[in-house]
Amino acid sequence: MLKRHFVMVYVFIALSIIFMENMYGRVNATKEEILLFLNLHVPELLSKHHVSGTVIAWVQGENVVSKGYGTLGYDLEDPMDAEQTPVFVASLSKLFTATGIMQLYEQDKLSLDIDVNQYLKDFKIVYPYPEHITIHHLLTHTAGFDDRFLGMGAKTKEEVLPLGIYLAKRLPPIVFPPGTAISYSNHGFALLGHIIEEVSGKKFNDYMKEHLFEPLEMMSSRFDGTCPETLKLPKPYLEYLGRVEVIKMDFAQTPPASSLCTTAEDFSHFLIAMTNGGKYKDRFILKPDTVQLMLTPRYKLHPLLPGYACCWEERFIHGKKMLQHSGLTWGFSSHVLIIPDENFGLFVSINKGDHSFINELIFKIVERFTSPISNLKNARKNPSFVDPSFYSKIAGFYRHNRYCRNDYFKLATFLPGMVPEIFVRGDASGQILTMKYLSFPSSEWKVEEIGDMLWGRKNRDGKIASSPRVTFIKGYQKKPYQLVIGNDVYEPIYFWETKLFQYVIFFSCIAVYLMNFLIFLYRLCGGGVLSLFQNQMAKFNMNYYQILSLFFLLYILCFGGYLFMVAKPQALGYGTPIGLFIFLILPYPLTLLTIITTVRFVFSLEKWEIKMFFNLMSLFSCYGLLFLLYYWNFLGLHISAWDTLSW
Repeated sequence: MLKRHFVMVYVFIALSIIFMENMYGRVNATKEEILLFLNLHVPELLSKHHVSGTVIAWVQGENVVSKGYGTLGYDLEDPMDAEQTPVFVASLSKLFTATGIMQLYEQDKLSLDIDVNQYLKDFKIVYPYPEHITIHHLLTHTAGFDDRFLGMGAKTKEEVLPLGIYLAKRLPPIVFPPGTAISYSNHGFALLGHIIEEVSGKKFNDYMKEHLFEPLEMMSSRFDGTCPETLKLPKPYLEYLGRVEVIKMDFAQTPPASSLCTTAEDFSHFLIAMTNGGKYKDRFILKPDTVQLMLTPRYKLHPLLPGYACCWEERFIHGKKMLQHSGLTWGFSSHVLIIPDENFGLFVSINKGDHSFINELIFKIVERFTSPISNLKNARKNPSFVDPSFYSKIAGFYRHNRYCRNDYFKLATFLPGMVPEIFVRGDASGQILTMKYLSFPSSEWKVEEIGDMLWGRKNRDGKIASSPRVTFIKGYQKKPYQLVIGNDVYEPIYFWETKLFQYVIFFSCIAVYLMNFLIFLYRLCGGGVLSLFQNQMAKFNMNYYQILSLFFLLYILCFGGYLFMVAKPQALGYGTPIGLFIFLILPYPLTLLTIITTVRFVFSLEKWEIKMFFNLMSLFSCYGLLFLLYYWNFLGLHISAWDTLSW
């Protein structure tokens, strides 16, 4: 009887363990279990997301798994291999640059909290605000730099400028006070790479090789934008305007931010060091205390929101806090995440510029193989709530603060799917915010106040989800508050800056131009079946106003055709093509013609006729488009820097 009792207890315990593993995941998985999971799910997800191949590195305690799946290309049979397949990991490069900075910090060769101008010899940063930039700001993307894409690329390795020369010419201006908000910056990390050069006295590539790649035995990794000749690069794919194309890899002018080429096997060595107190085998790239400092969030927009450690970004998945970083470049997407408390690390890279495969795989892995314990509190004890009047103060339009404000790439604020914009309205009685993305299609979502300047979204079980969580921080212009979702900051904008308003102006102008064009066609064709109305239409003789409208219509059609059929997004990163430069110049003569036509209209106002209404409408449409061109920086002293002109 006693024996039977023990058997029943054993069976109960075994079944409980199986149930808990299925429900909450298995933390201490074996290599066999990891491989079984990957072999089951990865091929299915590759097919679902139309991805040619992937390489994965998985570190969990003592277990290390590196493996490739799929092929080097849709039309190739060569398999992806964790040791033999090089991948460009784009912004994951920043993690190595941050590690190099922390090595110099550990040696007392630099400080994280003093003006970075003290480390710069060739040029100095101009500060428009009283606050100066520190290495802490650069590591946490809080330096306040504008974004910049123009001139960041190079067609050949020989065209890549030394960091000091490039940054002296092309470092973006500071557009908000340092330390006040997060805004992701490639140039900020390029600046960190140059500081490594200035402090260590070595070229950035040489420093990385000596102090990171060699001790970590990352023999197939490099920072010069090339891959080892003995390895075969996968075909890089990019989906553009509904077409999947093979992309020719180029070179970045910001190597510390984006130029790392590595393999999954090499990257696993870095993961081991990050989850093992800086130690790989018998060598330390950082002391354990320095690793702990590097992985501890240094900047948060709210105590209960994710923040930034030294380059590592906090993220919550299923209520679990982890550190992550993603990388996206022409033809490659990569992602890395670690859970230091569980000695867990994961690296995934694919040869397609799309993150959907990676996102779905990561959610499956986190759910299955990490601890189920939620380490994110719902709210503080005894929370305080905002005054009801606050809900009217924050109502309005907001735009994600990472976009180009100072060159013609501001056009991205007009293009669908590029720079997110959100409309927020508040309900003080229900303590609820209703939010809606200004995109097509878009649906509303609501968050409710949970106290201490924090709003959250309820799960089905009534608990506040770990994401998305919303707060507001102090603004620096226009309105007193900026919107924060997670660690993404949205700055307030006026209605006339929104995509919606831009679309109304743009398509209204197009309608007027088309009306004038149809009148022109009618007259050209002699009336045709509409000859019945010939006498009436004769009132609207072809005049200066209609001709000017046709010039504007022709400009829009030619410029749009050039952007979407001739110009390649990748090529725009090299600088301003001569064809595009011509289109940037043409608004100036159009402006002059519009002014001349306006003067003619004013002097013709002796008596009001019905045709003057149409003439005035034509003039308004021309000024409407000129307003958009001005807002997009086509009209202005900075329309195109001569040093970025690409012949």
